[in-house]
Amino acid sequence: MAETLLRVADMAAASGWAPGDTIDSPGIVNLVGDLEPHAEYWSPNVPGAPPLTDMLLADGGILENTGLIGLLRRKVRSVVVFLNTVTPLRPKYNACSTKAPGVNDVESQLAAWFGWQEYPSDESGFYYYNDHIFNQTDYCPFVKKIQAAQASGGGAVASMELTTIDSKWWNIDAGMKVNMTLVYLSRTFGWEDKLTDSRVKWNALPLFNRDDPTSIPSSGPFKGFPHYSTFGDLEMEANQANLLADLTGWVVKNNAGIFSQAFGEQAA
Repeated sequence: MAETLLRVADMAAASGWAPGDTIDSPGIVNLVGDLEPHAEYWSPNVPGAPPLTDMLLADGGILENTGLIGLLRRKVRSVVVFLNTVTPLRPKYNACSTKAPGVNDVESQLAAWFGWQEYPSDESGFYYYNDHIFNQTDYCPFVKKIQAAQASGGGAVASMELTTIDSKWWNIDAGMKVNMTLVYLSRTFGWEDKLTDSRVKWNALPLFNRDDPTSIPSSGPFKGFPHYSTFGDLEMEANQANLLADLTGWVVKNNAGIFSQAFGEQAA
């Protein structure tokens, strides 16, 4: 592939090549050889006419997993992000601490936007070290708003004006005001209270510690709900997808006012 133009099939395959960052090391890449997607390409950050380099290609989520930074590069001032993470937001996590968050406290991508790298880092395959784009002073109040929304039972949805910092890596200017609305995937007590099918309630809710949003089913047809892992489980059953869609739809409708403001509309 290195001597030919990238085809749509090549780009699609590379965009889903999640193990790319782990394999991109001298020892491993020499073993896999041409099995690793690669192409003659150049860095967009190099001025002038940069030379072509044989580059390894991999999933873009390795560097930024939501698309938020791409929108900020385009000067979008009001953004809605659905953070569909495998990591529940821990209610007792102190986002105002001067210590880096732990891997079980909060989604690492959210922390990285404010300059925090989780410790200890066990997320092999992700490289968020250049994703610091917002003032770190906004991290504490923003996470606390999300935690408060989660505790209310109506969905972990929060909106706040954030300010960008200068990012040479992503070519983002400092001082841009962004109305950031974030939907953090979470167990939602208000939605759970409205479930009428006893079979769904029995299988989709944890047996113990149901008042703790980090407690999720450890077995059964809805294991991990709503924080399904897509790392090893590449397929989702229809009942799993439908339940997740129902939860997300309920959260959106329950927070219609926030979304209306985010899109510049009046709430119905």
